Amino acid sequence: MDNDLEMVRHVVYVHQNRESPALGFAPLEASVLRAYISAARKLSPSIPRELEEYIATAYSSIRQEEAKSNSPHSYMIYIQQIYFSVFILYDNNDNRFQH
Repeated sequence: MDNDLEMVRHVVYVHQNRESPALGFAPLEASVLRAYISAARKLSPSIPRELEEYIATAYSSIRQEEAKSNSPHSYMIYIQQIYFSVFILYDNNDNRFQH
């Protein structure tokens, strides 16, 4: 809902002022963005087998709770929480799941 409100405010501002509002930060240079995208394309992230069931179960539980609630799409926040839980539990140095 907050994203929708922000988008509407942006559209109204642009139509009223015929320009985009000030960003409030310095945008990345195109060359930096291109270098970042190039580096990202070289990566092949994967989910270790031992985490697949954990992620699937957590996601399924979230979706079931979401179906019971009146706040649609809040599960996207939980997906991020699952990601960070997995990130914390998975020891990248030893490539093993920390119980």
